[in-house]
Amino acid sequence: MTGHYKPIEQALERAASAKPLLVALDFDGTLAPLVDVPDDARMTKAARAAVEALASAPETTLALVSGRGLANLREVSAADPRWWLIGSHGVELEGPADGGVVRVPTADPMERQAVWDAFVAIADAFPGAWVETKPWGAALHTRSLPAAQEDDIRHRARAAAASFGDALTTRLGHGIIECSLQSQNKGDGIEALRELLHPETTLFIGDDLTDEDAQAVLGPGDVGIRCGEGESVAPYFLADVDAVADFLASLAARRSG
Repeated sequence: MTGHYKPIEQALERAASAKPLLVALDFDGTLAPLVDVPDDARMTKAARAAVEALASAPETTLALVSGRGLANLREVSAADPRWWLIGSHGVELEGPADGGVVRVPTADPMERQAVWDAFVAIADAFPGAWVETKPWGAALHTRSLPAAQEDDIRHRARAAAASFGDALTTRLGHGIIECSLQSQNKGDGIEALRELLHPETTLFIGDDLTDEDAQAVLGPGDVGIRCGEGESVAPYFLADVDAVADFLASLAARRSG
């Protein structure tokens, strides 16, 4: 990968020497390959081994950061009790098993149902599209649709979201359009976690548009890495899930040595 990205060895060196280090990782498309059915997503064996090794390294905290609801993220990641979890794009924050839940607000059920109903009505008109219910709204999945239909359904989804006014925050991702009754983003979740942990350096890796919010809150002493093709403010780049696993394994080895 060319362009503005710096040599990945510089990212490894910076993260390896930080004390303490927060390693915050997106799940889908970063640790787990993207799949058509979200509940089928799982980390690769190499990624799993690497994050478990990092969680055992001295002065290292591991966190997963996802647009998934907290309960779903915990399930598909088979979360280790030592990890922090940030769900619903920063709305939900859960500490390790011995730390308890830090922040898990609830949504108004009637408002949430209205969002679900609006998205289901759109999906019903496009065979292959489907709606995933979220703790704070709904996600319309379009990955299996032809490009022309995907453009059409996204236009309809935006129009439906606009009818709720400022009550909804809309986000686009890989084959997905999501609406939430909360405006927090992944950057807000990372900021909240850093206020609790006070790391010297934060390492974040993500692959999607919603991960740019997390990249944006990183400072000059932090390490932001883009996984996969696409525009990013991150200064470093890794090609895919396998490259991420390799990088994390190298980092774990350096921090444990």
